[in-house]
Amino acid sequence: MVFFTRYGILYIQFLALSVNAQKSNPELIELKSKNFAESLYYFQYKPANYNQSTKWPLVIYLHGGGAIDADINRIRASGLPYLIEKGQTFPAILIAPHLRNRKNWPPSYIDEFVKAATSSLPIDENRVYVTGVSLGATGVWQYCIEYAHKVSAAVPISGWGNPHEVCKIKNIPVWAFHGDQDQVVPIAGSKNMINELFKCDGDARLTVIENGGHEIWEQAYSYPGFVNWLFSKSKTGKSSFADIQKVGQAELKTYPLPKALRTVAGILHLDNGTYIGINEKGNLPVLLKFDTSGHIADMSRIKDATNFYWQDITRFNNTIYIGDIGNSSYNRKYFQIYKIQTDKVGLESLPSDKIEFQVSGTESLHFKALFFFNDSLYLLGQSKLKFTYLVQVPLTQGISNAEVICEIPSLNNKSITSAQFDIKSNKLWIVGSEWVGHFTVGSSLKELANSKPQIRQLPEKKFLSALTILADGKVALADQFFLGGSDGSLYILN
Repeated sequence: MVFFTRYGILYIQFLALSVNAQKSNPELIELKSKNFAESLYYFQYKPANYNQSTKWPLVIYLHGGGAIDADINRIRASGLPYLIEKGQTFPAILIAPHLRNRKNWPPSYIDEFVKAATSSLPIDENRVYVTGVSLGATGVWQYCIEYAHKVSAAVPISGWGNPHEVCKIKNIPVWAFHGDQDQVVPIAGSKNMINELFKCDGDARLTVIENGGHEIWEQAYSYPGFVNWLFSKSKTGKSSFADIQKVGQAELKTYPLPKALRTVAGILHLDNGTYIGINEKGNLPVLLKFDTSGHIADMSRIKDATNFYWQDITRFNNTIYIGDIGNSSYNRKYFQIYKIQTDKVGLESLPSDKIEFQVSGTESLHFKALFFFNDSLYLLGQSKLKFTYLVQVPLTQGISNAEVICEIPSLNNKSITSAQFDIKSNKLWIVGSEWVGHFTVGSSLKELANSKPQIRQLPEKKFLSALTILADGKVALADQFFLGGSDGSLYILN
């Protein structure tokens, strides 16, 4: 080991690690603080191309309760330190404080490490990120609440916090992760925090890891788009799409989605020019009424409902239908569709009826879209082998049997996220994750078995997840939180 001092901090560098972290060995640093009697310790990881003349983002990683021990090397056995030493690169300086024998992460304790790093290293203080696992995630929530002015983005994993104080950080981008089978910290620990942020228009999203237990940190830190999202966040501003983009000869007008619709699964245009949006599985069973400025006018919770796997929303006359129809694991036997009267939208608590059904005579289907045609309700579903089927659902009470109408070969192996039939033009519009297209329909939907849609690719890669038809026949689309770092948007295609 080599010992040296700088800015009153004692550095202990390990020279013989078996795996290099970001192509450089971590430094073990002892910090003497006026506010704490004992010495404080943390590991510091620098990127491979580190140099003193560059301002670097700073990531603070807070370990879980399992690393509370006299042996600081327990920090390196999991989380970001483990992944970095295994080769995952981060274009930032990472510090991993040690809690030692404390039972929690006091915000003032965490701030000692933040101050030490920002005073001794070339840190871009507009890009300071805090993340942690389990007990460390709770420390993330607490630190953000107490020191919101210092944090550029936060990633709590498998943790919990105080929902009554969380609106203090509504301007901090937060991406929480939680396993739906977590037996140590129930998923409500993250849901309660994120849902409270939604209510105050906070900048937040929650990713639920299916069949995930408490130890989901590897899935979270390796999640597609995570690195891009994190390092796109800065106190100096947010990235955004252009207001108008070209799609062939047409224009694509872009508007902001409310932050509470980061995981939008369906949108519906109302007669008065506003929209209703729903989020995908794992979120609260709520309807959010919003406009093209990104403002939420109303948030209504549906009584006696759960968001088990919401996928799409549609409307027929004065009734709104929400499809709880997802089945990505292909083991679901029964599905449900919630019915809500349009004149009730805006109530804090929405009454609803329910259509329940099963599908017989075919392999299990993952339903992604629902729409009305000739007064009947239809679904588009895909098998595990990505064959696409059209299914008709009876509009009756009780558990009914839905009928498979036909296979649609032209949609096999295509991503499908939403659909809606436009009665004025006789077009069935369908959106996929990166495209939008339509069928021209005659007298029967069985024609789809031998038809091909006209498809338009969009000008840049998005994750389109919702579609609705406007009164003038234009198509409105919505995408989920963009993996490149930008927020989700509403698009109107001329």
